[in-house]
Amino acid sequence: MIRKLRALLLFYRQLAGFSSLVTLALAGVMLADPEALAFVSCIKLLLSVVSLALYRHSSAIRFFFLHNLGLHTWEIIGSLLVIDYLIFLLIIQCTTAFF
Repeated sequence: MIRKLRALLLFYRQLAGFSSLVTLALAGVMLADPEALAFVSCIKLLLSVVSLALYRHSSAIRFFFLHNLGLHTWEIIGSLLVIDYLIFLLIIQCTTAFF
């Protein structure tokens, strides 16, 4: 279990650059309009799914490493979406609390 989680976090680091840029841009939107949480959340989920799908098709060989650990593609993508969305919610919560 720990080995799989560490492998997923290592895999997530490859996607974290784009994801963090999107998160910071959407945090800026939340600063401008704090009532736009539903809109911002939908945009974040949509962009995360699209980026993971593009990454899946462009770098299929990297998924092979996680398949060797016994993870299926839907488990990988689902786990990465959950990790990404939790980080997004944490940043949005901090942004709205401190600004």
